[in-house]
Formats: sequence, C-alpha cells, structure tokens
Amino acid sequence: MSENIQRSMYISPDIAEEINRYAISQNICTNEAVRRLLKRGLSLHTIGEEQDTVRKYIRDELNIVIPMILKPFMDKLDKSIERIIKMQANSTRSSAAALLANVFVIGNTFADEASCDEILANCLKLSTNITRTKQKTDAEYLNEARQWLGTDVTKPKDY
Repeated sequence: MSENIQRSMYISPDIAEEINRYAISQNICTNEAVRRLLKRGLSLHTIGEEQDTVRKYIRDELNIVIPMILKPFMDKLDKSIERIIKMQANSTRSSAAALLANVFVIGNTFADEASCDEILANCLKLSTNITRTKQKTDAEYLNEARQWLGTDVTKPKDY
C-alpha cells in the first residue's frame, strides 16, 4: 500500500499548461511537478512565518545584548573623544595663531606691496582649493580677514 494520500483537484487550463512546462523543463512527470510545486509553496509559507520570529530575535540582540557588551568600550571611547576634542581645539587655536604671526611677518616684509589684511584675504581665498568650500568675492575675503586680524587669538572662545 502507498503511504501517499490521493487527492483530486480542478485547475484551469492555464495552470495545467504551466505545470506541464515545468515538468518538461525538469524532466519529470506531471504528478511529480505538482508535488514539487506544492512542497515549494508550502515551504515559502513556512519561511514567511518564521521570518518574523528571526527578525524579532535579531532586533532583540541589537537592542539589548549588543549595548550591554559594548558599554565598557563606549565609556572608554567617550572619554577618548572628549580628550581628542580638547586637543583639536588647542591645535586649531595654535594653528590660527601661527597663521596670523606669518601674516604679520609677511605683511611687514612686503609692506609696500600688500597689507596684512590683504595677504590674509588672499590666503583665505587660496584655501578654498584645499577645503573645497565655495569661493566668495574678494571684498568678502577682505572683510573676513579684517575680522580675524581684529580678534585676540590668545583668548579662547567658547562656541
């Protein structure tokens, strides 16, 4: 006796034709094609139901377990980031002071050709190539340079 259960069903001619094409492409009989297609359809249904469970598990891992594991490292990283920000602020302040000192030296050396604010304005204009910022007009650079030169770089600003 066969362990398989026999079922009868009605299908449209279009579906019957698709099953026949599938059977021919797989070199199997029509009955085996129907069995395989049913099995594949049922497994896709099962996978769809299980995907929600898998997604929930992954979400839980990401939201609960990973932060617990990373917490000690994040605490150290936060302290390091604060330290790096302070170092960068000091470095930026020193760089600005060095730039202004160079501008004054160049300005005093070439006093007949250009003023300090014109030299700084030209440096700011040339720096757009490096910083890839939008160029301004010469008057805007000159105004910015005059603002810089009017600033006391020895006093840090809190932004």
